[in-house]
Amino acid sequence: MNFAIKRFFSNTATKRKIGTLAPLDGRGTVCVTGRHTFDLLQGLCTNDVQKFQADNSKVSLSTAFLDANGRIIAEALLNKPHVYSSGKKEAKENEIWIDCDRLLIDDLVKHIKKFTFRKNLHLEDISEQIKIWSIISPYLAPDPSNCGKIWQSAEHDEEQALEDEGDYCDFGFVDPRLPQLGARIITSAAEERFDIDKEYVDEVATQKTYDKVRMMYGIGEGVELMSCLPFTANLDFLNALDFTKGRYIGQELTARSYHTGVIRKRIMPFVIHTSNVQVPESLLGNVTLDFYDDKFTTDLSNKVIKNSIGLNIGKILGSINNVGIAIVSVLKLEKDEDFIGKIGDHNCTILQNGWFDEKHEQYLESVKARDPSLLQDL
Repeated sequence: MNFAIKRFFSNTATKRKIGTLAPLDGRGTVCVTGRHTFDLLQGLCTNDVQKFQADNSKVSLSTAFLDANGRIIAEALLNKPHVYSSGKKEAKENEIWIDCDRLLIDDLVKHIKKFTFRKNLHLEDISEQIKIWSIISPYLAPDPSNCGKIWQSAEHDEEQALEDEGDYCDFGFVDPRLPQLGARIITSAAEERFDIDKEYVDEVATQKTYDKVRMMYGIGEGVELMSCLPFTANLDFLNALDFTKGRYIGQELTARSYHTGVIRKRIMPFVIHTSNVQVPESLLGNVTLDFYDDKFTTDLSNKVIKNSIGLNIGKILGSINNVGIAIVSVLKLEKDEDFIGKIGDHNCTILQNGWFDEKHEQYLESVKARDPSLLQDL
């Protein structure tokens, strides 16, 4: 797999800062190639891969692979790789790169291979050949219409591009789940084929920086979501579910939940109060890393969140120091005091993200329009 040499973030014409760059070393990539690539993925994942063909500017889709019971095997991003052709970047035909948690790649490949009989395609783990980066940036406008679309931060020398004819090239896109998560770029893993011009980068961080940002926004990934229902993981809010496409594994139970029930539990972020951070009483729409305390080291695995009268209202899925995500009984959160709880001996606050509140309000309105009785006596 040959990658063209490129000095990323070196666009001297714009001289733009792009934010914090974080390598996502915990993510891996499975390359799916062959004539039946799109047909296979269309029948296995929760999103509609035909969106790639409908919009050439879209190069990434958020999705998930489910088991027969409609529970998550792996969340993923489907990315369209690009190659140089006649000096220009073009999407590679009949090829998709699946970006998912490295720990789940073997299980995901085994799942996909169950459905490859008599199909013209090839699966390959290319995690060691390419590198995935996240750009956490205050300079990118959080426009939902840009989710999954090409994000370009630098120019490529035309003469060099002609020399690289047929080679894979780096490409970037706005996170397809939530624009507030910034952008991702895909590059070669070889150091000599990727060079960062630090003049345009605020900081080169680690995946931990990215993880704490996504957790503050209430986004679960990888093993955190294993065996979760798609709606519990907010996949319907994160552009990962398509209710108009054809059948796929797990589709029947997912559609039934969407059309006949009401979702009572969803993933939400929380922050533990410590002596080093001041957490205001109301956090509506307020996402900031000012609440993060790297001196908090208590293990929160398998802990629960309890309300003021000792009832369980949340189950923790993952955390970094004093911030994390939990499955919360969201319909029981009505007043400000409902968002205050305890994890063991520690006080905590469930965060109210503006993006989540807007999506959840729209969801409740759709339920009310469908069957008002579903929201009674909750």
